Amino acid sequence: MLDDIALLYEGFRTQFYEFVHESDFRYWLGRWQTSAWGAILVASVVAGHHYGWPRLEKYQEDHYTRQAEQLLAEGDANRAMIRCRQVFTLNASNAVATRVFADANDGYGWSAALYWRQRALLLDPGVTNQIALASTAVRLEPFPFPTATKVLGDIAPAFQKTPAYQRAAGALALKFSQVQKAEQAFQEAYKLDTNNPVNRMSLAVIHLRSKDQKTIADSRTTLELLMNNGQVGLLATRSLIAESMDRGDFKRAQQLSLQLLKNARSTFSDRILHLVILKASHSTNYAAFLHETEESARDSAARAGALATWMNGSGQAGQALDWLKHLPPEFTRQGLLPIATADAYASLGQWQEMEAYLQKRQWPGLESIRFAMMALAETRQSGALQDSIAWQSAVQFAANSPDALNTLAKLAATWGWPERAQDVLWSAAERYPDQGWPLTSLSDLYAGQGNTAGMRRVAKAALDKNPKDKLACNNYAMLSLLLDTDTSQANKYAAELYAAEPQDPIFASTYALALYKQGRAKEGVKVFRDLPAEQLKHPAMAAYYGILLAAAGDAVAAKPYLDQSAKALVLPEEKALVERAKGRK
Repeated sequence: MLDDIALLYEGFRTQFYEFVHESDFRYWLGRWQTSAWGAILVASVVAGHHYGWPRLEKYQEDHYTRQAEQLLAEGDANRAMIRCRQVFTLNASNAVATRVFADANDGYGWSAALYWRQRALLLDPGVTNQIALASTAVRLEPFPFPTATKVLGDIAPAFQKTPAYQRAAGALALKFSQVQKAEQAFQEAYKLDTNNPVNRMSLAVIHLRSKDQKTIADSRTTLELLMNNGQVGLLATRSLIAESMDRGDFKRAQQLSLQLLKNARSTFSDRILHLVILKASHSTNYAAFLHETEESARDSAARAGALATWMNGSGQAGQALDWLKHLPPEFTRQGLLPIATADAYASLGQWQEMEAYLQKRQWPGLESIRFAMMALAETRQSGALQDSIAWQSAVQFAANSPDALNTLAKLAATWGWPERAQDVLWSAAERYPDQGWPLTSLSDLYAGQGNTAGMRRVAKAALDKNPKDKLACNNYAMLSLLLDTDTSQANKYAAELYAAEPQDPIFASTYALALYKQGRAKEGVKVFRDLPAEQLKHPAMAAYYGILLAAAGDAVAAKPYLDQSAKALVLPEEKALVERAKGRK
């Protein structure tokens, strides 16, 4: 075969050589017209490549981009992402394709969505991409949600009157447990766009927390109507499941949960929610579904960690530990599985075994938690809280991460170590003065303890950080008056705030307290009477109004207001004022 190929090649070569050397061919090549046409041909090819090819690529890029947008709008996220990747091979900085790719990732709840949102904002720094980034960051970013907080704070007030902004602001408020603020934001979003199912669902979900039964029933009906909506159906169903669980209607919750699991977009968290329902209702299907869930979690450290964590918290730590021990050792070192394993030992009270497990190896990225759990094991074995090198190490490892410090403070509070929790939070407040969560957490912690001095310290820190913060100024004044500390400055702050906003009930009550402390109770009563009557019915306002009425000599009028004080006042100094007022004749 090789010989035949060689002979064929020689034949062709000979014929081509003879053709080239023929006189006619050489004459044709020598003509100037031939050279001219050759030059024109070469120039046409070069010009076509230089000018035509980029236009062809631009046409392909635009065509693929339009297709990606259309596919995503039709709900075909997979094909939309394929088209986006084709766009990126032509232009990696295509802003529209980047946004579509971010939308698709966000729709699946993937963590990569945060990166693509940030890149989309970089390529197209508009308000729409800002709000989209904030919305994604609220869902995917860990506490204290710095990206969402900063991005929303950077949006100019003129662009805040949009449904998208209000939804993002409401979601962020919920993350910080600011329910009233969240409700106001969702209400505003609904007013701005009543036909948007997202706005309807957000408002309905927040209204499920209402104490008014008609409001709850209306919200339930709204969510049931939205269950089949392709955009918000999953979220509406999950909300209805939670509401059914709160009412103790486990049959309804199980029906809804099964419907949710049939959805191709359901997540592993939905399986755990179904486990919660089956266990709470003592269903005979519980054991089989748990085994099925264990099998589905074997190939994912994230799912295995989530399942083990739930089992630990639901009184099945022994079963969780046995299951974890039968998983491959290398697998159980991934993700949050080390924490889940240590937590299983803690739930079983096996402190020595827990300490031995924690000392085996490091937890990259989670060393602060490992050392904190070592401190817990030491404390539980000794039976007393004492200086701990392990705890000091935990604080040192957490120092460079706001999220780690927050986690450490929560662990300390959960384990009954309030002093350690306070130390961690004050450290976080000093290291990260631009973030408000440490002071908020400290205020909540001190309020739970009835620690007025601690709350005043927090208010002073907040005021030092931002002297224009009116609420911090008011809190500092009110707490100083209760403690009879720095009363001259407190009286000044109270008077200035009231003069600026006399109809603000919080500022009015603080100014009235200042007048009371100065022996001017009758003037304080007048401050309260200038407020709408409805505001005086609020328990906290009623208590202070009753105190002022009693001090002004009207004990009869004061009594119904003072009787409401038990519903509102938590600080010992406030309770003392109420008792003194009740004793007045």
